[in-house]
Amino acid sequence: MATMRIRVESVLLVALAGMAVGAGACSKDAPLLGADGGRGASVRASDFAGDGSAAGADSRADGGAPTDRLPVRPVTGPSDRVAAARPDVVAIGSGSGEVGAMSASDVRVAPTLSPGLVTSVGAPTGTAHPITGAGEGVTIDAVVGQINGRPVFVSEILEPLDGALRAAARDAKDGNKWARSAAESIVRELRRRIEDELILSEARSGLTQEQRAGLLRFLRTIESNLVSAQQGSEVAADEQYREQTGRSLSQEAQDIKDRALITNELRSRVTPRVTVSWRDVQNEYERKHAEFNPPAEYQFRMVYTDATNSSGITSIQEALADGKSFEEIAKLPANDFNRREGGLLRVKCADSQRECEFSRYPELNGALRTLGVGQTLGPIMFIPDAKRSEIMRIGWVYLERIDQPEGVSLYDAQLEIETELRTERTNAEIGRYFDRLRKRGNVSRIEVMADKLMNIATERYAPQFMR
Repeated sequence: MATMRIRVESVLLVALAGMAVGAGACSKDAPLLGADGGRGASVRASDFAGDGSAAGADSRADGGAPTDRLPVRPVTGPSDRVAAARPDVVAIGSGSGEVGAMSASDVRVAPTLSPGLVTSVGAPTGTAHPITGAGEGVTIDAVVGQINGRPVFVSEILEPLDGALRAAARDAKDGNKWARSAAESIVRELRRRIEDELILSEARSGLTQEQRAGLLRFLRTIESNLVSAQQGSEVAADEQYREQTGRSLSQEAQDIKDRALITNELRSRVTPRVTVSWRDVQNEYERKHAEFNPPAEYQFRMVYTDATNSSGITSIQEALADGKSFEEIAKLPANDFNRREGGLLRVKCADSQRECEFSRYPELNGALRTLGVGQTLGPIMFIPDAKRSEIMRIGWVYLERIDQPEGVSLYDAQLEIETELRTERTNAEIGRYFDRLRKRGNVSRIEVMADKLMNIATERYAPQFMR
């Protein structure tokens, strides 16, 4: 009802103005209505065409095209600052619907239909605040090189190393330690990324249309499995991977797909070139015979003294006769060999006992080769210095025990040997494969890329060490 009332009053105003023009009640430029005192609008005869329609210059919004809107003079009073959302709606009169003498207070602009929108005419008010900088900039991301035309970004190298680089910057006491630690991590990650990208480029170039379609299905299967692990919620899966790895669900699925593609490429290109025969296994076993059959350790006790030391010889013989342990006897003052450890002598030998070299003195060595566990031999006369034959010594030897670690037969070791040989040859073949890819590929110098990455890493993680 309120809207209909407003529109009726608008029509009455137009009709009243037309009547006044037709009757010559006012001049062309004389106002039909009095001054509004800052609360309404002034209407002149020139604002209307001869047919009674609104066609004044003030009502031409598009520079000449007539409109059906009643022109309203801009107002500045606080009660009249309203939006122009409905300029064609004007309320006239006191609401009685009668046409009569009107004062300026009878003409007013209708209230806005959008109370949240407030407009005003004129230059904007307020104080302009200049934009100020936030300080010296830090590199967020940049291209440091390319691999087969694919740009290498800072983020893809440094993000996986974020935790390690922060720890290195925290623990480093000086710039040299930080530089060594950071450079090792960056170069290692950069080499891995180069190798992966070279293999992926080679693998993708050899895919058929059917294989490409199968790869897309494989990627969708991976994403589906990752989502299933989170009870079927794709949003939950995406959030979990972002929290744990800083990567989205799609990035994680893409990484798994790339790993599978790399594995398949290496298996098809490298594995057929690697062979390990039974003869290779046998030769390796013989070469590492001592490793698979550890040498026995012989533990002897030995006592000797100068042949002219009659009292010392007597004390040793009496102790042996009394049944004292050989270790106790070897600690007597008369003994001249390793008295502190009770005459202990340990020797490892992979050969049989009779072929081992236990002592540089032939007389003693011969006796040690014939001893059984728990046996004692002596006295044994020997000359310690061939150049001084007048000096002779007399000694006794005792075999305390033999420690023989358990060996591994060829039958039991063949699988370990075959795996080791295959791994070594596979790595060597992969190295040759990478060399071929590098020669065919187009890769920025790794030294240049590493240097750029080191500068950005130092700026980001260890600014205290910047020069």
